[in-house]
Parts: sequence; structure tokens; C-alpha cells
Amino acid sequence: VLISGDHRQLPPVKKHDWTDETRISVMETLTHLSALDYLRLLGGDESVVDEGMISTFEADISAETNHIPLIQLNETYRFDQTTADFVQDVVYSADDITYQSSCDRDMSLFNIQSENKALDSVYNSEASIVLISYSANQYYQQMNPIEAVISKELLVNCSSDLSAGLVTPHNAQRSRLRSMLYNLQHDDSFPNAGIRLDENTYVETVERFQGGQQDLMVVSATVSDPRFIDSENEFLLEENRANVSFTRHKNKLI
Repeated sequence: VLISGDHRQLPPVKKHDWTDETRISVMETLTHLSALDYLRLLGGDESVVDEGMISTFEADISAETNHIPLIQLNETYRFDQTTADFVQDVVYSADDITYQSSCDRDMSLFNIQSENKALDSVYNSEASIVLISYSANQYYQQMNPIEAVISKELLVNCSSDLSAGLVTPHNAQRSRLRSMLYNLQHDDSFPNAGIRLDENTYVETVERFQGGQQDLMVVSATVSDPRFIDSENEFLLEENRANVSFTRHKNKLI
């Protein structure tokens, strides 16, 4: 039996809050765990569950007893070494993984000319990770029109040979982005726009992008309201969710 997975990315969606579970049958068997986490626990990785659950678990938690080999893959064929170093420092250092890249970027896809000089520099740069910052006179929560316009400008001159993904944490921003790009795709005043929604251009929440990849990924963080960020910090600032968002690109992350 071969079980593969990445516990530093998003786990299976759970419809029930298991942290306060009190049923003896569940506490003794921990059947709510994914197959990956269950085997990690049997192999002695007690970080999988809270300490209280370990004390009631009936199975023996011991790497010596269970002999479950763990092979940690440390090579990516998706993105370049710059991204690999970034992800290693931020995420996988906790697993003592030295992340290496065996990927050659295809920058010919980014021979893009934009009338917006600021955005033009994004594509002219050889950097695989680019941060765009902006100032606004108000805060935004689940929908951000400024980031929607920036995303549109980033994609309007892209070639149809380039695959692109826009990832956002909230469905409200997803709907706004999809509507804006759909209108752009069918606007005769932009005949060279290479956008083909759901063919070469995808707009989804983080969960739907897990496991996928595109030449270009644009992350629309959306939320700028400090109080709203604080109220949703467990969702917005979750490391696993950020890891998925920042590792879907093959050539450039914005």
C-alpha cells in the first residue's frame, strides 16, 4: 500500500468539528483522520492530533513497532529554485527538507507589452515572484475592486498560449473576477486578449486550485480591512492555504 500526500497543504474538507468530539468509539480509533495523517500518527508523529486525543487512542504509536517507512520527496518539477527556496524557508523547514528544483522556466510566454508602465515592469522582470502593492482610501473585505482591475490589466495582453490562474480566498471576489474577465473576453475592443475562461484562464478559490498548476498565477488576497483580517485570521492566514496559493505557478507568481 502506497499513501502519498502533503500535510503542509490543505487536508480533506471536514463537515464536522472533531476537536470537541466526545464519543468513545471516535476517541479510541480516530477514524476522522485522513489516511495520510493516520499513518503518520501510527509512525510516531504525535503532532497530527491534540494531546488529549492521543491519550485515548487504542493503537500503539511507535515508529519502532509499526515500521511505516516515510519517504520525504524534496524535488519539484513545477517551479524554479527561487520559489523552492522561499517555500522551504517558510514552510518545509519544519520537516528538515532541503527543497530542490529541476525545472526550467519558459519566459518566452511573458513577452508581453502593456500600456501600463508599472504592470509592464512585472513581465519584463526575470523574477519568478513579484509583489504588487497599492494604496487605497478605504478598506475591503470579501470583495476588492482595485485588485480585480489590477488582475484584469495583468491578463488583458497575455497570449492565448499562456495558461493563467487567479486565486482568491472569497467567492465574492471570485465572482467579480470571473464576470470582469468574461466581459473582457467578449469585448470586441480587445481583439488580442487571449483570455478563455475555463480553458486557459481559471478563477477559483484556493481549495479548487490544489493539485493544479498554471504558467502564471495571480493571488488576489482581497482583504485589506485589519479588523476583518483579525476576525478571519484562522482562515486567511492559515499556512497550509498560503502554501497552496503560492505554489501553483510554473513560471511566475504575482
